[in-house]
Amino acid sequence: MQLIPGTYYRVVGIPMGQREDFLHRYLDELHKACPGTTPTPPTTDDINQCIKQLDVERKEHFRLHLNLSIVAILIYSWPDKMNRNTTQTELYYYIHELTLEKLEKRLNDNDLTKHFARRKRLDKVENWLSALYCDMFIALTHDQLTLQEESVNKLGSKCVKLDLPPDEMMAAFMETRTIKGLRGVDLDCYSVPHKGF
Repeated sequence: MQLIPGTYYRVVGIPMGQREDFLHRYLDELHKACPGTTPTPPTTDDINQCIKQLDVERKEHFRLHLNLSIVAILIYSWPDKMNRNTTQTELYYYIHELTLEKLEKRLNDNDLTKHFARRKRLDKVENWLSALYCDMFIALTHDQLTLQEESVNKLGSKCVKLDLPPDEMMAAFMETRTIKGLRGVDLDCYSVPHKGF
């Protein structure tokens, strides 16, 4: 679609009658892309029951693609977390918890962090996350969706001080995209996938 200057567009999301189909297709793709990520993938009946219980067809926050994508990931990985009263905020919280769980597994196998006790590793991650939350909050108060280079460097230094792998930490919680700088130098920009996180 070509956008016309001076014209307003209204994003309506996924219509009510197509949300269940969207979830089924997304879950099929998840299963193809990540066949061994969950010990027992949900059956079609489990998926249908979860979708019905969530009432995705009628709830307003399920019209957004991002929210339905998160629902699909949670149905696939943590179906017991979803219920009729699941809110948009809870979706973001659950996906954050799932991210922490997956990060913990990777840190458990990482040469830099595998010798730490689990509780100590989790404390280090929480300490680093506090710094990330602070920097992201400051960025958002200035209407910036990406972190400034100074913040990225500070977060990297914090990883080093905490004996955490910087690449693993940044990749777990932020999206990276490369842009061309003023002098043709590639710059990495870090942002959270959605400001709601």
